[in-house]
Amino acid sequence: MSDEHPHERTDPFPTEDGFCIAPWVHLHVTQSGNVTPCCRINAPLSNVNREGIREIWDGRAMRDLRLKFLSGERIPLCKACHDHEDVGAESYRKWLNRRFAAYVPLALDSGTDGAAGNARPVYWDIRFSNICNFRCRTCWHGASSRWYGDSQRLGIAIADQPVIQNIENSSAFLDSLEEFAPNVEEIVFAGGEPLLTDEHFRILEALLTRGLTDLKIRCVTNLSELRYKQTEITDLWNKFSNVEVRASLDGIGKRGEMIRKELSWPRFVDNIRRVRSEAPHVDLYIDMTVSVLNLFHVPDTQTNLLERGLIDFGKLELRALHDPAYYNIKLFPAAMKRDATQLLQEHADWVYRFGARIGADHKICAEERARVASLIDFMWADNLAEHIVAFSNMTTKLDRIREEACADLCPELRPLIEHPYQSSLLGTARHLRQRAMLAVKRLAKVRI
Repeated sequence: MSDEHPHERTDPFPTEDGFCIAPWVHLHVTQSGNVTPCCRINAPLSNVNREGIREIWDGRAMRDLRLKFLSGERIPLCKACHDHEDVGAESYRKWLNRRFAAYVPLALDSGTDGAAGNARPVYWDIRFSNICNFRCRTCWHGASSRWYGDSQRLGIAIADQPVIQNIENSSAFLDSLEEFAPNVEEIVFAGGEPLLTDEHFRILEALLTRGLTDLKIRCVTNLSELRYKQTEITDLWNKFSNVEVRASLDGIGKRGEMIRKELSWPRFVDNIRRVRSEAPHVDLYIDMTVSVLNLFHVPDTQTNLLERGLIDFGKLELRALHDPAYYNIKLFPAAMKRDATQLLQEHADWVYRFGARIGADHKICAEERARVASLIDFMWADNLAEHIVAFSNMTTKLDRIREEACADLCPELRPLIEHPYQSSLLGTARHLRQRAMLAVKRLAKVRI
């Protein structure tokens, strides 16, 4: 390998351990106009307000990333995916590789400088602004305009106005996508809240005009609104043959409404039923971001959704939150982790039995049980007890700003909120003791 390109590809095939197809197929534009490898990575390759898409796609940063992935090395940027894989959970990287496996030969045709002249962005995920009508506790001003007031009071606002237009000239940007439109296979609409943004509808109308109605449309939405101006969303979805809707929900009832501030649980239920009735071809999922706030609420949420027939078996996605660390389930003290482990193990068994009762395939039942159980492995994979104080501080501040009481709706969290230093010290001490014991055991083996 040359010094200029230390990550040149190795033949004949990229290793599964570190390879990701993203830089050959994926265009991801973040809430600040940055182009990143995917939505799991914050480090920008460039910015659409400074460079055109073609220049970014063929640029040195993208080419270097391709070389790193072709070498098969695990790179720090992809830690979120590798953390999931290390505990046996499905990662976004593995999903991308499976979804776009047909493009691996194209990746292998890349030059030794990482150039991929035949590669096109066929999978788009573009966040035009932070426009959103929710203030989810695990969110922030950069992804929600509604968060602006709370962010100001917390001193963490990232702009001096609620709405942050990530792409300064959206008309010019949409024009620049024309070159790649004939090749697009899948478009993700996320936010902010895509069902409240003009650009979302402009893209769908442009696709209809071109007759591109068979590509996959995936919409990640809070599902609070099914009408935009004069457009009924379900009518628009019915014009496309392949629509996947991922409705975000982090809990049911009052707890869910606290976590996802501005959620109306009854309205959410009504809108789920409307989608299933008015656009039955839509592939409907519910995405649950699993955090400190709702880990102990996972069983109630999934049981409610399945028993009421709000989703089909296998259509609840459980995504363990990574950042911010003070909401990561790895921060629980050992005693709470043990309680959560028992609760989730019992629920995993219930999920399997429920699937068997309704006649679901054995393999699907086992996969659903494993999906719940993977939260246990993720939780125990590390100790983040040092972030309990930050969790308590943020929770107390938001409770005061929003006139809420998190501990009343999440009673298992009361010790962390009211006695954070004690909880943090106990959790950290146990972790240090465990590490010391492991070090002694390793040393003893070396001496033997």
